[in-house]
Amino acid sequence: MKNRAFHSGIKRSPYEAIFGCAARVGLSTTAIPKEALNSLVDEDQLQNTLTAMNVSPQPDNEKVVE
Repeated sequence: MKNRAFHSGIKRSPYEAIFGCAARVGLSTTAIPKEALNSLVDEDQLQNTLTAMNVSPQPDNEKVVE
């Protein structure tokens, strides 16, 4: 993302120097439901949400036979 790289001269990113806070990465274009996005507080919760979305139980009619 533009303007997120740390600048050693100003000891922060250009975005932080201009806006006074760290740049945010948008998640609104992901497949995560809006309710889940609104309840996220930290990266661990995001990771748990993504993990839960990728793990779905296998239907009984699609059992794998080994």
